[in-house]
Amino acid sequence: MRDASVRPPIPVDIRRPIADPALGPLDLVLNVTAFTLTNPGYTIRATPGVESILFLNGVPFSLLEFHFHTLSEHTVDGQQGAMELHVVFRDPSANLAVIGVVYKIGSANSFLARLLGAGLPIKTTSPAVTVQSLNIGNAFTDTSSYYTYPGSLTTPPCSETVTWFVLKRWAQMSAAQFEAFRNVLGNDFRPIQQLNGRLIRGTVKQGDDEQ
Repeated sequence: MRDASVRPPIPVDIRRPIADPALGPLDLVLNVTAFTLTNPGYTIRATPGVESILFLNGVPFSLLEFHFHTLSEHTVDGQQGAMELHVVFRDPSANLAVIGVVYKIGSANSFLARLLGAGLPIKTTSPAVTVQSLNIGNAFTDTSSYYTYPGSLTTPPCSETVTWFVLKRWAQMSAAQFEAFRNVLGNDFRPIQQLNGRLIRGTVKQGDDEQ
């Protein structure tokens, strides 16, 4: 992992984004497939059995994996969520795009219930866990309402060529679900970084509200 001072910023506090009418809904082709859960020692990682695609400007980005952080890594106007999901895609040139979903405590989350029901690998030595017939799309709130900015990954290999899409609408999870993830992940979120002159843009749509 390179020195954080030379990487594009991630995570950041999302504050005063620039409204950009040119931003449209994310172009996703998602497949129901089995996901394999592993514990690399710094998160819970899930890798798909069948490819899903995010298209950016006509370029296909294939789904690599998704993983979690507690507490949330991004904040909005200084407010931190209970947990954050990062769904990572890669294009043929190794550029990355990540969709982030921030969680708040509320109702039980059916997508997280599928993972918890299969059993999270609690240690690096724990055997991999397979979750059958999972649709990552069920983890998303509203993929037409988001913030976007250029940044980097916070987990190894800390790649720098990353376009971030943080969904404006926060998902809900129960207190019990939060404790179940927190017991495995601990505090695996990275501190907020400076923007260093980079711009955060946001979608413009009727009812386009945060959280």
